[in-house]
Order: sequence, then C-alpha cells, then structure tokens
Amino acid sequence: MFDLNYAQGAQGLQAQSEQKRCSPRITTLEINLPWAQNFLNINAFTPNRLLHDSRVLEIKLRASRMRIVCSDASSQILLSVVTPISKMAGRLQRLEEWLSSVANSPMEVILIHDRQDAMTGPQIQSLLSKISNPKIQLIEDYFGSPGLARNRGIELAKGNWICFWDSDDLPNLGVALGLINSDLASKADCLITNFDSVNEISKEVIAHQLTANFEEELGLNPGLWRMYFKYSAVADLRFGPLRMAEDQIFLAEFFSKSRDVKIVSDTTYSYFFGESFHLTKNSSALNDLAPATIESLRILRNLGNQRLNLIAGMFVKQVISGIKYGSVKTKRVVITQYLKSLLTSPKTVRNSVFSSSKKAIVAKVK
Repeated sequence: MFDLNYAQGAQGLQAQSEQKRCSPRITTLEINLPWAQNFLNINAFTPNRLLHDSRVLEIKLRASRMRIVCSDASSQILLSVVTPISKMAGRLQRLEEWLSSVANSPMEVILIHDRQDAMTGPQIQSLLSKISNPKIQLIEDYFGSPGLARNRGIELAKGNWICFWDSDDLPNLGVALGLINSDLASKADCLITNFDSVNEISKEVIAHQLTANFEEELGLNPGLWRMYFKYSAVADLRFGPLRMAEDQIFLAEFFSKSRDVKIVSDTTYSYFFGESFHLTKNSSALNDLAPATIESLRILRNLGNQRLNLIAGMFVKQVISGIKYGSVKTKRVVITQYLKSLLTSPKTVRNSVFSSSKKAIVAKVK
C-alpha cells in the first residue's frame, strides 16, 4: 500500500493536500494534480498499480485535484451488505464480479440463499470457495420471499450502515463506501443515490438522477438497492412476507417516521432488467400487489404531512403494476384501494395520490 504518512508530512504537499480520517476505516486523500505525480513516484506506484491495489476503493479526478479513497483492512465494519439469492444457478457472474472486490474493504456481505432449487446452493459455495473471504457469510434456509431473507441479514449485520443489494446487479463499492464515510453521512439516517438501469437485451443504459422534487420521483421509482441506512435507524424494522412491493412497504414504514434523509448526486448502482427470470415477471408474485396496496393505503392514511408524496408515489406505482400485470382478482383489489384513496381518504392523501397519478402517467410508470 502507498505511504499515507508521506502525504501528511512531505514539505509542500502538506499544504497542497487534505487527508480526512472520518473514521478508522477509510482514508480519503485529495491531492492537487501538480503534486500527484510526485506522490506516486515517491511511493513507487504507477497509476495502473494504484488502480489494481485491492485497498484502493476509488480514484477520481475532480477539476485540478486527484481524489483517492482507500481502506484499512484491519478495522471494524463500516457497511453490512445483505443480498438475498434465489434460483440464480448459471447467473452468478455479476455477483462474483463485485464480491471479488470486497477483499480488504471495511464491509461485510451477508448472502441469504432462499433454497428454491438444487443447483444454486452448490454454485454459490463454489464461488465463495474460489474467493475465500471471511467477510462474506452465506446463510442457507427456506424463506419464501426476498423480504424474509433480508430480515435474517438485518439480524446478523454488524456494520454501522446497512444496504440491500440484489444478486443480479452491479454496485459500485468504492463510491458507496466513500459516501458513507463522508461528513454528509454523519448527519443522516439514510443516503439516497442515483443509479443506472441496464437493459439486458438491448444493452441500453439509462441514468436515473433525482431532482429537487425527489419525493414524488423516488416514490414512482424507489429502488431499495440505491439506499444506505444507518443501522440504528432500521434495527427494529422488518420486511413483510410479500414477494412483490415488500421493499416499498419497508420504505413506507421507514420514511413515515420523519427520518433525516440526504440525497446525493453520486451513482452507486447498476440495475439490470429485461430477462424473463426476474421476480417482476412472476405472475404468482405479482398478485402480492393486492395486499401491498392495502397496507400502503393504511400507512398513507395514518401519516401527517411528512414524506406524503413519496409514499403516495409508491402506492400509485403498486396500483399501476397491479392493473397492468395482476390477475382479475388483483386488479379488482388495487382499483378498489385506489378509489378509496381518492374518495374516502383525508384531503392531503387525496391530493398527493392525484398528483402522483398525473406524474406517473407522464412518466409512463410500469
């Protein structure tokens, strides 16, 4: 590893650079570019070697400065990543890609395998044997839903922060850890980041960035995996047994308690969609949207004004998905809940649901 003490003590560089030790886990160096090459030379590092050092989480050029985020492998856990896995045999390539980067980072990964077939378990075990990292823990059991699998992860997590990543996507570990180590994170219960969506068939990549009206936008496109929670803020929360929209119910419960939420402009996640094996293509799971809308409306009606637009957006998204993809019975239930939200709910709820409905139509929410 390069010599961080040099960055603090070298004459001239000390005045030109800034080293933040926000925690004993991650160090962030910011060095003016005129000094950057000298820094690398003294530490016997070429840029290529620096990029391939497992303890270097991120290198970024910002205007005239070089930013390096690095980790101390011997320190305590900053982030717990909980990842449910089910029926993923033959499709673990992206999981292997980011798990291989965990190495010396201040994080733990808790893989929760929901045993639904005979092939996925042995393939996960083979993958972990190849990576051989004690920071990656595998739990295997029958759960029946992603939410119940995540609950086991919450119970086992040891990190100061926790997030929930899917097994078929690609997170950016360096950016995520850098954010959690920032001054902004020290004042927040939740960090919400931007993400890219990737069509697995066409390979098209779409960047999703929140604006000042983030609550309604986030409600219509929540994405649990783009969020990072201070563990103390979710320690007592649990996911329900639903196979669809269980993450939105969890978020509604979380946001209904007026949490200190920070929106950041960094992109930390690539979400992949389009293949037929996704749970969103499962007709049986889609019928869970009916009880999801019932629970979401209950939460909405019990809210004050805090996060009303956000939770109304998630409710509208559930209604639209239920109408488009659910069975006849599911369609009947979600339409009934939608009419209740507009006809028999408090005025604040009616207004928020109506506003979110208009935005969903314009955005063509699915």
